[in-house]
Amino acid sequence: MEVLNVKIESERHRMLELCKNLCKKKSLIPVIGAGFSAGTPTDNGGHIQSAKELRDKLLEYIAQYSQYDVEDIENIKGKSLSEIASVFWDIFDRIPDERINEFFQYISTNFQDISFFKNCQKVFLSINWPCVFTLNYDTLIENFNKKYYPVIPFDKINKYHNRDKIKLYKVHGDAKRYCATSDSKYLI
Repeated sequence: MEVLNVKIESERHRMLELCKNLCKKKSLIPVIGAGFSAGTPTDNGGHIQSAKELRDKLLEYIAQYSQYDVEDIENIKGKSLSEIASVFWDIFDRIPDERINEFFQYISTNFQDISFFKNCQKVFLSINWPCVFTLNYDTLIENFNKKYYPVIPFDKINKYHNRDKIKLYKVHGDAKRYCATSDSKYLI
């Protein structure tokens, strides 16, 4: 594996040449994180949340319903999003129904049903990738074009339906599937 520093012009040039070559061969596979879609408006009156916004929302519930002391909460704040999510799901049973409905609405409003796309997103998603990996829960990519077939953890792949589609591997889950099933395995 070759590690290149894009701040060094010669290495940046080398990286661009490698990317062009891999694109021509249909061998470049992107991995997309929260920065790709964060801030994009949803059709539900929200906007796709950044990783920080999602962390803060989960921490709000943890602080209010976990019964952890202040020191424990401060320790949890220093954890990764996936670790915070584990704590959140561990205390989920303690959250009153009206607050669970509020969380469900938060996910529904801010992570699905997107019909506005930034120009950079349109250009990037118009490329005929061999497949795409995303760490995001939102539905931006599959809402952009039905040629993207979401492959969601714990789900079976419909081999006949996705034959001519670009597989979109949703590594951490899918907001739409969570909203349809209320099953925590589909989110974070």
